[in-house]
Amino acid sequence: AAFFADAWKLPFNSLLTMRGSPFYLMAQESAEERRRRTAGPMGSRSSSAADDGRPEFIHVDMMTLRGNLARFRYAENVFGMIGTQSVQLQYKHDASLILLLPPSNQHVHIMQVLKRMMDSIPTDAPGESKSFISQLIAAHSLTELRFVQVPRMLVDFSGGMIPTLKHMNMTEIFDASTANLSSMVKNANSDSGKLHVSHLLHKVMLPLVDQRTDDMELDADIAAENEAFGGAPNGGRIRITFNRPFFAFLVGKDGDLLGSSLILNPAQE
Repeated sequence: AAFFADAWKLPFNSLLTMRGSPFYLMAQESAEERRRRTAGPMGSRSSSAADDGRPEFIHVDMMTLRGNLARFRYAENVFGMIGTQSVQLQYKHDASLILLLPPSNQHVHIMQVLKRMMDSIPTDAPGESKSFISQLIAAHSLTELRFVQVPRMLVDFSGGMIPTLKHMNMTEIFDASTANLSSMVKNANSDSGKLHVSHLLHKVMLPLVDQRTDDMELDADIAAENEAFGGAPNGGRIRITFNRPFFAFLVGKDGDLLGSSLILNPAQE
């Protein structure tokens, strides 16, 4: 496992973090399904139909970025999905974090669509995952937002490394016909045959944290963007609060997808 170490170009100010904010958990059934399950013969709620005990929301510390310091790379209706919102948060060393939020009235459906979309990308084709991310990045443009709010949490990105390493021409150790790692194993014998690597997992832990920024000096790139627009933003009308399940994509400086995660419950990440 590895911890991703970088700093935000525009840090979350801990003085603006809202303690005990609600984060709404994803429903396991639609409102109509729940109504049918809990209704009696005449449509009234049945006293024998109890809920499954899951809370509808949990309390989290919600970090805040105000829109009066910088413009954000923002997108709406991503991949034609009406009501989706996305923001790309930049790190100092060119990596970025894309957070994708479904609309509140149908987030279960949108989540399923996005999950199927990600699952459809072949694990042995890094180029296709890069194409997916390239399209996602291209949808974003510099926009004035009122604020961005994200739960303080630790994101776990896990995935297979073999496709990426093969893309870097590191292939022999994964080929059973050419690899021979027997010398790495104690008491290896001829009956065990040649050893090769069949699976390799990488795990990246990404802390989403805030910091005290009383006298923050704006990053040079942000200052240049503000100057290009004729000054600092006034703060737009659009607000984006990640207070329900969302997707997170960690993107490298070359546009490679370093990891993706579906955030269902920040308290369990």
